[in-house]
Amino acid sequence: MVAPQNHPLNAGELSLERLASYPILTYSFGFTGRSSIEAAFKNTGMALDIIPAAADTDVIKTYVRLGMGIIAGMAYDPEMDHNLVARDLSHLIPSSRTKIVYLKNNYLPLYTQHFIDELLVAAKEIRPRHRLPWAGGSSIPFNKA
Repeated sequence: MVAPQNHPLNAGELSLERLASYPILTYSFGFTGRSSIEAAFKNTGMALDIIPAAADTDVIKTYVRLGMGIIAGMAYDPEMDHNLVARDLSHLIPSSRTKIVYLKNNYLPLYTQHFIDELLVAAKEIRPRHRLPWAGGSSIPFNKA
């Protein structure tokens, strides 16, 4: 979860009940993580208040900076989002995976092969960079030193 520095969810223990008391700004249906978030709430019978959903992370973070909601931590970049606070929700919402599927015996254009190769390289680079130093569920403001 990523929220503005002054958001009430930055302090105290996080639970689905607390999250449900705020509007959640997240990805449009069918995009990364949305189904995991919805499933976590549905399994407990709690209503999920999703305010305007978007497919673009930068659009979502712009609204978060204005105090209009929260987003999944995977979209957090410590360098660019130094004015936001990231909190770990892995104990509440299961992780999700992105998969690439194509027909094995069909022609795959070179640009598509290159795109897949670049995604694989980026995934290897992003994984360590996005391991946030969660400390027992506490808020971690990422300020530039």
